[in-house]
Amino acid sequence: MTFKDLEGLETAVEIDEETRLKAQEIIGEGGPLSPENVSDNIVDFAKALSGGDKDKIDLLTSAIEKGFKQAANMLGGELPEISQKTYDLVMEKIEAWREE
Repeated sequence: MTFKDLEGLETAVEIDEETRLKAQEIIGEGGPLSPENVSDNIVDFAKALSGGDKDKIDLLTSAIEKGFKQAANMLGGELPEISQKTYDLVMEKIEAWREE
């Protein structure tokens, strides 16, 4: 199923135990989709886009904020806890880069 398949769906989607455990592993601490790793990837990408130019931090921060807001709107106005944690880490890392 895709997210489009879920639109308007009124029944619960059941996830088997093996899939649930794999998903937990992927998003858990050290997993490739953990907030720590995803935030690193976002900040690394922002740095690469800017060519390391700190004068572009405000523009990058604005774009990142816009992306997270769009994601929240797509999810009914609020981000899941894991996404909010990722956002917070991204903002912390952007500020640390600014202060380097």
